[in-house]
Amino acid sequence: DGPNVEASPWELDAARGKGLEVLRTKWVEGGRSVGAGRPSLLQDVLKGRRTEIDYLNGLVARRGREVGIPTPMNDVVITVTKQVESGEIKPGPENLKIFTGARS
Repeated sequence: DGPNVEASPWELDAARGKGLEVLRTKWVEGGRSVGAGRPSLLQDVLKGRRTEIDYLNGLVARRGREVGIPTPMNDVVITVTKQVESGEIKPGPENLKIFTGARS
């Protein structure tokens, strides 16, 4: 199922719907530290390869279900990624509209 990863207090708060702005800030800071490189999942999508979505967001969604924490955004990321993988939809920014109904 993957490594046993401990969540930080701010991640746990965000999972409960609290402190979402802190999580967003942490993500933006983390993204800046990565630079202009492309994440491996994006590289897979662009090259038409199967992604590791089940091991990334899939793990988060499964663990959330196990402890009773909804993961609606992860669920949508998984759904959209699988639709792209299968050719049902093409990758692109227009897919962001799918996420608007994912909040719980």
